[in-house]
Amino acid sequence: MNRFDVDDVPHRLLLLVQIFFIAWMGLSVPQAFGDHSTQFVVCYIGFRLTMIAMYLRSLRHAPQQRQLLIRHISHFHGPGALLWGLSLLLPPEQRPLVWVATFLWEAGNTLMPRFQALMRQFPVHTHHLVERFGTLIILVLGETFIKSITVDPAPALSLQAGLFSALAITTFFGLWWLYFTAIDGENAAESTVCVGNPIPWIFAHLPLGLVLIISAVAKSKLFQSVISGHANALYAALYLATLAAFFLLLCVVAGDRRHGAVAARLGAAGVFALLVPVALLWPLPPMLVAAIATGVIAIMVARDVALQRNTSPMVRLSNRRSIH
Repeated sequence: MNRFDVDDVPHRLLLLVQIFFIAWMGLSVPQAFGDHSTQFVVCYIGFRLTMIAMYLRSLRHAPQQRQLLIRHISHFHGPGALLWGLSLLLPPEQRPLVWVATFLWEAGNTLMPRFQALMRQFPVHTHHLVERFGTLIILVLGETFIKSITVDPAPALSLQAGLFSALAITTFFGLWWLYFTAIDGENAAESTVCVGNPIPWIFAHLPLGLVLIISAVAKSKLFQSVISGHANALYAALYLATLAAFFLLLCVVAGDRRHGAVAARLGAAGVFALLVPVALLWPLPPMLVAAIATGVIAIMVARDVALQRNTSPMVRLSNRRSIH
């Protein structure tokens, strides 16, 4: 939480506590639905409580936004912590139902007229949001890049392995290109984020991140299929489905929402969606699946490049993004 950033010693100590809880949430994820479910929930509640503390401290420094600050506590972080706490009364395998219900509760609250009125009265800093979520996607893409070309045991460099990894890396590069071109154009922040209610744009990054991660897992399984020679149609279909979902979500988060841009993204999503049942009914070779994915994404990148040549140079955000 840094919209109401009070950069003093107590704030930094609260950040330290947040880092502790988030770190242990990450460590608990592999068994979040099993043996480590309780510690996962406790750490999540701890994180929420630090958010409440930060908002309470902001009341002193931004009294004119008191109603908005209190609403963040009373309609989001407070109920979120409470509902997750109540989930501890259920068996671990049933707790995710409460977690999903909590997410839907908070998403619904963003649509309330009073909340939207307060957001219009005290708008967010759009450039800041775009920059921060761009950083998030870079981190996710970095993890997906490693995952997509990682198999156990590590393969020897052969013609097939080299070709598939080249296609996988090119696809990864294309997804990076398309996302940042979509949000990083001239006046991108103003056109990308709805100042009156940026929450849908923010929430869209949750499934977007999940789609990228699932895509990397499916790509890794396809890589294993190339090496072992045993293809699995399910992973090919899953890979194509995640790419379809990526382009659909790109329509939500992109700043360029002109008819041509949206139609191109929907067209790419449609191509991948149509290929999903094909991959299930008539198993496609993993190399062919990777080649089709790379080809479609390359066409989308080429379209972006052509449009950039025909328009004024793009104005980049203050901190230019790159792959590290």
